[in-house]
Amino acid sequence: MDELLTKHKKLFVGVFIAMAVTALWHTYYVSIAIRQTGDGFLLREYGMLAIGLIMLSLCAGIFLLCTKYRRELIWIAAVFLLGISTMRVMPGLSAPDEPSHYVSAYYLSNQLMMMQPDDEEGRVFIRKQDVALEDINEERMQNNYEYVDDAEVFGQTPYERNYYEVHNWARNHQVDPGMTTSSHIRVVTTPLIYLPQAIGICIGRMFNASALTLLNLGKIMNLIVFCIMVLWAVMRMPFGKSIMMASVLLPMTINLAASMSYDAMLIGCAYMFIAQTLHLAYAADEVNWKDIAFLAVILAVMSPCKIVYSLMVFLILIIPKKKFRSTGMYAASWAICIAAAIGSMLIVNAAVISNYATTVVSDVPWADEPGFTVSYVLHHPLDSFRVFYDTLMYQGDYYHKTMIGAYLGNVCESLDVPFFIIMMMTVGLVMLPLSGAEQDAQLLKKDRIVIFVVCIVVFLLLLGSMMIAWTPLSSPVILGVQGRYFLPLLPAALLLVRNNRLALNKDIDNYVLFFMICCDAFALYRMYSMICLYIPG
Repeated sequence: MDELLTKHKKLFVGVFIAMAVTALWHTYYVSIAIRQTGDGFLLREYGMLAIGLIMLSLCAGIFLLCTKYRRELIWIAAVFLLGISTMRVMPGLSAPDEPSHYVSAYYLSNQLMMMQPDDEEGRVFIRKQDVALEDINEERMQNNYEYVDDAEVFGQTPYERNYYEVHNWARNHQVDPGMTTSSHIRVVTTPLIYLPQAIGICIGRMFNASALTLLNLGKIMNLIVFCIMVLWAVMRMPFGKSIMMASVLLPMTINLAASMSYDAMLIGCAYMFIAQTLHLAYAADEVNWKDIAFLAVILAVMSPCKIVYSLMVFLILIIPKKKFRSTGMYAASWAICIAAAIGSMLIVNAAVISNYATTVVSDVPWADEPGFTVSYVLHHPLDSFRVFYDTLMYQGDYYHKTMIGAYLGNVCESLDVPFFIIMMMTVGLVMLPLSGAEQDAQLLKKDRIVIFVVCIVVFLLLLGSMMIAWTPLSSPVILGVQGRYFLPLLPAALLLVRNNRLALNKDIDNYVLFFMICCDAFALYRMYSMICLYIPG
């Protein structure tokens, strides 16, 4: 270890200097906020955050590059600590659609605690003290908990005030006993996707925790389960482990994992499905019924959330038929997995699927004008193709940036990772498949074709679904699609880059992972300092 430390001494010193200098520079922005608000705790919290993240980066680098500890364990520890730091930098209900996810988990927690989950109108019952999370100005409390239009959700806007609220929560928000109903509508989908968050909420309610603590418990449970799922997936992968590890280290992935969003479970399920199919195809001696049941359960959990991900079932094509005990078992396995995907979708999403397929005239609510329908697309193929083409031409860079780490939180432009960091992380993602490690482990040509076709079809259907559900006819491009929608299939897509013709001679995997952890750390303490500058007038 001493020799390796000496070898990498200049690297670690250079990383420390770069991160320390940038951290000190960003104290300037924090000091501006302190001068305007008088909230001196900001500098103390920023200092602790920056020092902690720099130490995390250096420790991860030392363990990855200078010791023989299992890198999977080092990596997952870094993911968990980066997730906890993300919760501090972006407190409250800051993730995309997080109020609805939070209320959905609350609904399930009511059921787990054997309580009435909602009222006659479908409004979810919550504790009165928890109303502050979806109405930080407590207008409802002042109005006898009647509904208030456009109540400010805590954390949805990245203000310096959010840090003040966290610091002074117990003093600013009273504990009002009793129950009321949430003003947000829950997501109707499989309850399994909200189980970790609901368990966290149950723990908070049993110990009569504050609203903020209750929310954080839900996020932490979601993060823990996510870490367990992706760690299992990485351990299960026969090759390309670093590719999946890097996909998890993207700022967008960590942002979703450290929230109440079901995207954490969705990404975890997708990565487990990819890992299991690759394991059965390239490492396992044979396929048994337990393996098929495992794949079917994952499909049943994923499919109702975003229907297009059910097409991942066709990744099973990469598993050689000879690994099944008989032709009958092979056919039965397909039947079980397809039935699990379709059955769960029909149970949860039957009305939505029927509406998309049969609607002739549809209005887009947010635009208050007609939108695309399946019938329109089929009868106007050239116009529809033009919209798809223009979307790829004009929105491609947006999809790329929002997949890596731009517009974090509730798609907030001020919560972005700098573009040069996004590009460097992108280079890291592309270099990993070309790394000298495991170059002898390659996808077969037929498996490349299967993965490529599944990725393309899912991509096109994601665009098509948002074209019909969210895009008005007047729009020149498809609206509502974000790069985070492509994260579930990212590791599989990156495996297609691996080839025998273009490869690096050196194993750079651990260097890239160390570099990405440093980028995550820099992005977080920079983001904290920038949020401090947003002071409501």
